[in-house]
Amino acid sequence: MLGWCNLHFYFHHYYADPESLKSKAYRSAQRNYEVQTAQSRYSASLGPNYKVFTVGQSSWPYDPVTTRYLVRGQKWTLLTNPAAELVSITRDDKGVAFLFFPGKDQYQQTTRELFPGGKDGEVTSRRGKHLFYMLLVSASAILLLVMGGCGNSSIVGKWRMSGAENQTAWEFSANGSVLVGEVRGRYKFGDQGRIKIETPFATTVYLVELSSDRLVLQDLGGSKLEFTRIRETPR
Repeated sequence: MLGWCNLHFYFHHYYADPESLKSKAYRSAQRNYEVQTAQSRYSASLGPNYKVFTVGQSSWPYDPVTTRYLVRGQKWTLLTNPAAELVSITRDDKGVAFLFFPGKDQYQQTTRELFPGGKDGEVTSRRGKHLFYMLLVSASAILLLVMGGCGNSSIVGKWRMSGAENQTAWEFSANGSVLVGEVRGRYKFGDQGRIKIETPFATTVYLVELSSDRLVLQDLGGSKLEFTRIRETPR
């Protein structure tokens, strides 16, 4: 019983106080432990029905042992390339939590745009020192995103620009990626029937007209690109 109480206290209530130590090396180690413990306890407070993402490479290593002890069945992912990986996150029946450690604040706005309806917050130490920011998006908010995007799924597939047979083909994937000829990019639907397409060479916003076999993209200057769907030949 005493052993269980010691374990419970260590994992749930013990906290590091780096500033109370005189040794620089010990202070550094305790700061590391302080952040790891805060992350594990915060993740555990969400429960297994949340997926947790650390946005950007962090100097604070994730502690899987402590986290698994506190909460079982929760998935954690490190996004080392947030610009490409954020748009590819699967939206399902679980909530999501994004953690932004110092130096990664620049990804907060992009994450908010991709996951609207989330709640911003901050995790601090017991002394009130900032440790990391977070964005929490509930399962119900994720469901609304999924329902809102269902009408855009019909763009997925291959399209050929109208004209000659050898015109450039565009291929839209369900994960938000697009292939324009041999150039890879990303696309995202906005409001008022608009779509934003980003490639290494340009970012363009179009008005969309979409039917089962016809796609029209009109830029804000009035120029139009017209496409017909490429039907795969059954084998």
